[in-house]
Amino acid sequence: MFIEKDGLPLNAWEIRQEWFHRAGRDLVFVIGKERRRYRKSDLPIFLGRFAGFGDLTVPADELDKYGFIGFIPNTDLMDSGLDYARMFIVKDALCDGTRWHVRAAPANPAVDPYFPIHQAAVTLTPAEDNLAVRFQTLTPNFQSYEIRQDGGPWRPTGDRYDWRMDPGVHQLEARAVNRFGVAGPISTIVVNR
Repeated sequence: MFIEKDGLPLNAWEIRQEWFHRAGRDLVFVIGKERRRYRKSDLPIFLGRFAGFGDLTVPADELDKYGFIGFIPNTDLMDSGLDYARMFIVKDALCDGTRWHVRAAPANPAVDPYFPIHQAAVTLTPAEDNLAVRFQTLTPNFQSYEIRQDGGPWRPTGDRYDWRMDPGVHQLEARAVNRFGVAGPISTIVVNR
């Protein structure tokens, strides 16, 4: 099952806003491989513990779980496990007066938790005769980084690289590659030295 509005699938934050602020009236529940579509009004009246759409039965308070949304910031769960120490909770007027969880929260919870998965983040630090380049990524099953200078061939690199260049305009491209050989989006840096 996934939930959409106006034909677009929604993320957890968007579902939360629709359910609690607009009573879920515009939500469409898309269920099963047949992608049958239901609205909240299609649910039988919530009597007892469960409600259902046809053959799908869910606890009546299922969407109440969106009252508190916790984001675990790492995407390498299979390699590192869950990073509960850096988890943060969406807080807004719905949470006023609660003391359920105290964590640093994102400034924009509708967008900030959706990290750029499988992309190489690049940090540049000036050095005497070069730029020190550092790479980081949120790539599940991460294997390595690859770089390409000035349109040359792709080559593997570690998470640090000393970028030496002559005067002029130069371009460095970087990408993360997972264990299955799938390369992520390209990050590009252009320097005029």
